[in-house]
Amino acid sequence: MPDDEKYKIVSKARVLVYPTHEDVFPLTILESLALGTPVIAYDLPGPKSVYNGLEAVKFVKEFDVKGMAKNVVKILSMKDEDYFNLIYNEKIERFLERHNNWDKVVEEISKYLFD
Repeated sequence: MPDDEKYKIVSKARVLVYPTHEDVFPLTILESLALGTPVIAYDLPGPKSVYNGLEAVKFVKEFDVKGMAKNVVKILSMKDEDYFNLIYNEKIERFLERHNNWDKVVEEISKYLFD
């Protein structure tokens, strides 16, 4: 699937479910946030170290499919105003600004790996 088609789909989604069991710096989560789509993911050390504290990224224990589903329902049930406040806010804007190019991403990963 071409990237532009993928981005079009993700930008129209109300939530992205990201059930990976192995990841260090998931670019998929970053792309989703940049497209205005919140994410539900397993609480793996890599993704959690990067995205923890962003309300638009919900973490559940690994293999907790019911927890993931409950978070999906919660997001789908949000009032539009609450949903937009979740995904369009200053904290996300600052985060995206810090991660808007590969040099910054590499710097963040290096801190995680070498500090």
